[in-house]
Amino acid sequence: MTKSEKSNEKKEDQGHTGNRWEDETGDINRKVARVIGRVLDEVTRTVSEVRPAWPGMHTAASGYDVQDTDKALIVTLDLPGVSVKDLELSLDGRTLRVEAKRLKTHPDGEIEEKKISRAITLLADVVEDDDGIEAVLRDGVLTVTLPKPDKPAGRKINVKQA
Repeated sequence: MTKSEKSNEKKEDQGHTGNRWEDETGDINRKVARVIGRVLDEVTRTVSEVRPAWPGMHTAASGYDVQDTDKALIVTLDLPGVSVKDLELSLDGRTLRVEAKRLKTHPDGEIEEKKISRAITLLADVVEDDDGIEAVLRDGVLTVTLPKPDKPAGRKINVKQA
């Protein structure tokens, strides 16, 4: 094998073919793959907004889990790479909204800001004031505890003779 052939083989192993068109096409393919990934993330987010959160529900696509206990709903979300300062939560009736952003640096040096948005429809009433609502972000996992309202005790109904 000649020195030139060895050099070309080494370039091919590193992803460089020596052909400018093929190298640029590879860059384009990587960028297209990133765009497709973003579109799929958006579709997943939209589907999770439409689908209600059943207690005990968890799917890889939604990235969250809802546990229904006697006193509270506990929502757990996977948010790797998100910090508390880039996280915003809101509760409107039975809808818990989670907005977050994170920066991701690609090997080619490109910095991408990824926004994460979830609207989780809860299937049980929760207390809407701040008392008892707790949100904790630990190791990329957000746990939100939403207390249920106290239900009044049942009452006896007297029946009258007609």
